[in-house]
Amino acid sequence: MFKSHRSIRPAAPVFSRRRAAAALAIPWLAGALLGCGGSEPPPNVQRVIVFGDSLSDLGTYKKRSVALGEPSGGKFTVNPGPLWVENVASYYGTTIGLNRTAGFGSAPTLEGGTGYAEGGSRVAEQPGSNNTDATMGPNSGASTLPVKDQITAHLQQKGAFNASDLVLVWVGTNDVFRPIGIAPVAPEVGVPQVQKAADDLAKELARLKANGALKIAVLNLDDLGKAPIVAFSSAAQSYATALSAAFNARLATHVNGLGGVVLVDIQGLFSDVRTNPSKYGLSNLTGTACLPRTDISSYSAVCTKSTLVAPNANNTYLYADTVHYTDKTNQIISDYVIGKVSPLFPK
Repeated sequence: MFKSHRSIRPAAPVFSRRRAAAALAIPWLAGALLGCGGSEPPPNVQRVIVFGDSLSDLGTYKKRSVALGEPSGGKFTVNPGPLWVENVASYYGTTIGLNRTAGFGSAPTLEGGTGYAEGGSRVAEQPGSNNTDATMGPNSGASTLPVKDQITAHLQQKGAFNASDLVLVWVGTNDVFRPIGIAPVAPEVGVPQVQKAADDLAKELARLKANGALKIAVLNLDDLGKAPIVAFSSAAQSYATALSAAFNARLATHVNGLGGVVLVDIQGLFSDVRTNPSKYGLSNLTGTACLPRTDISSYSAVCTKSTLVAPNANNTYLYADTVHYTDKTNQIISDYVIGKVSPLFPK
């Protein structure tokens, strides 16, 4: 999300050759057997693809970070990262690269990777957070290509998905924050807006399936009422919590009826993190690890280990800035995602 702020494995069992041969006749058992020693088969995930917002953005606005004097920046975390999706790709023995750079005075430039997520993006609609195309001209602010259009870009550039693609989708944060502060509306209007965003996301998940994607995981939203960006107001906190819950509930209903899509409960993960922070190695759940800057609101994009509020803060703080997560938190997210995805989409 990109948002301005106003305000063990046990010892391998011994198998006889006969038992091994029998196991190979059963696909999932063959994978388990080979995973316990012997020759590893080629991973059945050859390419990781991500659609979403700044929580998964590999550097769409990196040129702005360079212009602001931080060439090591560009990702919304403690740079150089890694982000959760990079950790997932690494687990599967591959890498994921940025698809394009754009925005803040730079016309879109194709980079060619399968990381389509862009800071500020919503599920299906423009403008996204910090998108100023309508008021200041194209490429003046964040490009915020919606996930709907990110998927279209993939299909146009690379064609249909294949059985060895792991497709990850995490979006909705900007749809939640919009009715709170960007285009404020009352809850009776805001709740239907985020429910529609969840409806639109379900359509995009179905489109992924229709275009050949067999391995799809979608992450729901954290309770955004806990984010530092809304700490200025108890009303804003309550509204963000209600909108997050409305989005998640609607998304769960769709995914449960869709089939073939894994719903990763990020809200549940962060609930446990906040209840048991020491279990995850965290000690600060409300502050920001990165020093604020007056020239950029989502300042984690230009945050490095040299711009932390205290040494090692990136390993003890939940948040990098008022919305985005530290690289430690990204590791927590990726560990959780891998735990939920790998039983269904093994190596």
